[in-house]
Amino acid sequence: MREDELLVLLRGSLQNTAEESGSSVDYGKGVVVGVVTTLIFVGNDFDKAYDIMYDCLPKDFRLDCIPEAWQGGENAASSKSHV
Repeated sequence: MREDELLVLLRGSLQNTAEESGSSVDYGKGVVVGVVTTLIFVGNDFDKAYDIMYDCLPKDFRLDCIPEAWQGGENAASSKSHV
């Protein structure tokens, strides 16, 4: 699979973190953890996997979908600018 195809799939999956998706926060959180875990499995370290995931989040993602342990510090979703 090409990288651009993978990013399309990640963005689609991460739409579950948006309020309008109708998905629960717990489901969205599971998607976030699954995406990061998969990216680590294919050879990225946590920081790179987190950055890739974060860059694929929709603009209106719910911060509650990011695990609390990942909020704050170096990988704080709340301190990163969303592109």
